Amino acid sequence: AERYIKALGHLAKLIHVEQQMKDDQHVQAKALKVTCHNNLAMCFLKLEMWSKAADNATKVLDLEGDNSNSKAMFRRAQARMQLKDFDGALVDLNACALLSPEDGAVTKLRDRADKEVKLREAKSKKVYSKMFG
Repeated sequence: AERYIKALGHLAKLIHVEQQMKDDQHVQAKALKVTCHNNLAMCFLKLEMWSKAADNATKVLDLEGDNSNSKAMFRRAQARMQLKDFDGALVDLNACALLSPEDGAVTKLRDRADKEVKLREAKSKKVYSKMFG
């Protein structure tokens, strides 16, 4: 993780010379940022630093702007599951399933997120029925 953070620091220095960069250099710099943030997201997942993993995956999606990076969406979904943000994870996993319908890991995690959402809704329903029942 330290190497990726250091690489992002070097890339951040490019902001000062961005006006002089050619179009292909902008594309290369963006690709490097995407790769670094995506790899950082994986590192933070392995380190069980869920918020940082989700933040770095979100940065990848923000940089790309079109939510077409299924790897970043899946990593953010994994982090959100650990953060108990099952609704957010489900949104990412549904989008991921559209991009990679054959990916068994996506289907498995989506089923788990769906189960958690339904379980939470059942608990809420039970609590509210006792309150107002």
